[in-house]
Amino acid sequence: MFRLRFCLLVLLLVPLTALAERVVRWDFRNPADVIQWNATVTSAVSSTADGLLIRPVGRTVTVFHKGEFPHRIDSMRFTMAAPRGAQGLFLWHIPGTAENEVIQLPFVIQPSVTPMQQMLPLEQIHNWDPRADVIGFAFDAGTEVLLIDVQGMHWSFDERLIEAWKSFWTFDVFTRYSVNFLWGPVLTFTPSARAMLFTQLPPFGWSFNRVLLPFLVVIVAATIVWARVRRSPRETSRAALIAIGCITGAWLLFDVRMGMELLSYAKRDFTTFVMRPLGQRELRYMEDFHDVLDISVTLVDGKKRIGFVSDPRYLLDSAAAYAFYPALVTKTDADQSGIDTWLVYRQPLARVTPSGQLMLDAQPLSPAGGRITQHFGPASFLFTTAP
Repeated sequence: MFRLRFCLLVLLLVPLTALAERVVRWDFRNPADVIQWNATVTSAVSSTADGLLIRPVGRTVTVFHKGEFPHRIDSMRFTMAAPRGAQGLFLWHIPGTAENEVIQLPFVIQPSVTPMQQMLPLEQIHNWDPRADVIGFAFDAGTEVLLIDVQGMHWSFDERLIEAWKSFWTFDVFTRYSVNFLWGPVLTFTPSARAMLFTQLPPFGWSFNRVLLPFLVVIVAATIVWARVRRSPRETSRAALIAIGCITGAWLLFDVRMGMELLSYAKRDFTTFVMRPLGQRELRYMEDFHDVLDISVTLVDGKKRIGFVSDPRYLLDSAAAYAFYPALVTKTDADQSGIDTWLVYRQPLARVTPSGQLMLDAQPLSPAGGRITQHFGPASFLFTTAP
């Protein structure tokens, strides 16, 4: 009996060790891979030792591969470099549809002269078909992109279950909406989807409730059916205890997971804010704003009014007003007369002219003759016209 159980256990574990991630890859530094792809404008595409250089002139250029893949494609990973950055389209064609019916998925390449990898968790895209017979990329005129390699990845059923379990324990970070609600556990089934979890809203994936609630319904229904079939008080009590145990276990699992997420918020605050010295602290979605405020307060002591310039999306006006009190914090849409000091925080439209005038795009905020007294980082500084 022991030998039989051992053999069954080995057979159950074989798929976990035998199946692994499968990848189909095209390396555009290899001429044998380059010839498998075509371009709508061949003069705009050239094969180099570093990859496929794409320079559309006057019209959009599409590079594409046509043919069947050796396996299903769950995610795409590609390596590109674009010195000026670029916007592109990932394209695919679904077998059986008209040849000119191509589905497009936009993506952005950040400016970089060094190669950067990007992931597209295609299984999260509603229109993606893992049996696609054409894939490609389209770039508008004026862009310059070096395409280095493209990889299509597939994960086995066992690996997808493991990823779902890992994503259950993947936590969101504290942000503005955390005051009102939490997303809770969200299940994804590939490493690329898990890496992008909570980076866009709503998060791509299955809410854990899609698994939990049907499980609870099945447990309750099975208990009722068992009680009616057996018609024994003892068996009914036993089934009820099993059902209560399953429900309690599910509740405890959910509660532990959510409790750990709340603890992760506190841990992150402790490591990024409490334990760091002034000038290196970051707090949640406000990042280094509290550091900027603490430093600025010591530099503007005694001022009655202070101008505050920031991106309205950050909603930082109240925090600034609290920190500078009793000084009155004035926003850019109010009268700026009588103000000689402004705090600018992450507002790229703010600039100082050669004559020393603070401008917000085309709107003058200060008279000429001012200067920056403290730099805090990108588009963040303290400006004054006081002598």
